[in-house]
Amino acid sequence: FQSYSLFQNMTIAENVGYGLSIRKIPKPQIEKRVDELLEQVGLTDQREKLPHKLSGGQQQRVALARALAVDPKLLLLDEPLSALDAKVRKTLRIEIREVQQNLGIPTVMVTHDQEEAMTMADRIVCMKDGAIEQVGTPSELYNQPRTSFVAGFLGSMNILDFFLGEEGVNTLQINVENKNDCSIGIRPESVVIVDGGSQTHPNMYHGKVIKIENLGSISLIQVNVHGHTILIERFGFTNFTIGDDLRVQFPAEKIISFAHSA
Repeated sequence: FQSYSLFQNMTIAENVGYGLSIRKIPKPQIEKRVDELLEQVGLTDQREKLPHKLSGGQQQRVALARALAVDPKLLLLDEPLSALDAKVRKTLRIEIREVQQNLGIPTVMVTHDQEEAMTMADRIVCMKDGAIEQVGTPSELYNQPRTSFVAGFLGSMNILDFFLGEEGVNTLQINVENKNDCSIGIRPESVVIVDGGSQTHPNMYHGKVIKIENLGSISLIQVNVHGHTILIERFGFTNFTIGDDLRVQFPAEKIISFAHSA
């Protein structure tokens, strides 16, 4: 699926029906099945075109329809969206998910894209160097990562080990067990920016803004806290500017513990 491998001298309909034709399925049945699948992937009006007339996203839909034509018991997708631009990837991953759910075919998809894994999977098998690090639902891997690799692969993670009792730094209060072979961290969206005033809060530290990325729907703010960079995610554009002083808080209930990856 990384390369669509469509037959360039065949129409879209012929490509989709190829697997059926070599199985000697009667032509009326092939045409009916091709019509059903082209409707499923939204390419009914493209059936007589040649592959080079279609966009990358459309060609990927044709490749998916061709794979589904023979009613496979299992569908394997090998990084199906890697060759597409970001906007097309977002649209197509929703469409592939809808097709898979409508047809009910068990599907295994290989991807290095965390967004694809989070949005398309019922269960994720996260692997490192050929070994399984963790298996679970997207929510489980994101909210309860078992290792530092999983924590960093699925989203961003602020490592907070530095705040556990180093001289000159207020000791972090945590609700999780702190073991020698584990780290603790907090997701960027869980870091709280404390409003102005003199009131103190548990796990509150002073910092200075060193970098800002306004991405439209969210802003990513990097803050230097005792010589360590903490990433904060906020909704919408931020009014902070580089050099601003602020106070950040790490809520104890949002701090996660996970093992060091080998």
